[in-house]
Amino acid sequence: TVADYEIVEDEIEETEKKIKTTYTINYYLMNQDGKNYTLFESKTSDAKVGEKVKGELKEYKNYITPKEIEIEIIEGENTINYYYNRK
Repeated sequence: TVADYEIVEDEIEETEKKIKTTYTINYYLMNQDGKNYTLFESKTSDAKVGEKVKGELKEYKNYITPKEIEIEIIEGENTINYYYNRK
């Protein structure tokens, strides 16, 4: 029936919402003091729970690019932090 179809459709939409989540990639640059870091920029993307993602690396003049980080997406907060040291 139409009512049964609508219930199933609602369940599918709810399941899809649970499967997808957002993750954040933060890019920190070392301060001139050589000890502390300041958040320079952030990027958010979507992924499915259980999926493995690699954080996109960026290049900044006068900074050393760190090694790529891969995480498995979980329900809740997902964050990749990249720390760029000065050359």
